[in-house]
Amino acid sequence: MCDTHPYSSWERGTNERHNGLIRRFIPQGTPIDDVELRLIEYVENWCNTLPHKILAHQTPNDQFALEMQMLHLIMQFTKKTFCVQDMSSVSENVILTRQ
Repeated sequence: MCDTHPYSSWERGTNERHNGLIRRFIPQGTPIDDVELRLIEYVENWCNTLPHKILAHQTPNDQFALEMQMLHLIMQFTKKTFCVQDMSSVSENVILTRQ
């Protein structure tokens, strides 16, 4: 996560690319209330199933599914073991195990 400057679109390349993709279907300045829900859902699905170079040519949906699998594995592991750091001594770790 990084901060960008207002009106500096070159600092937000991926964001501006997606804006351009959306503008193929919904012209700039169109009130969102005037756009049919079906069109919004279509554009959303189209953007999320389009491979992106920044994602190693995976789709956002593929990348999201991979992240969810990783999160699921982490959650399974942490249900069994919790690592709590003692704040009085940063170098000392205490491991608690559920019974």
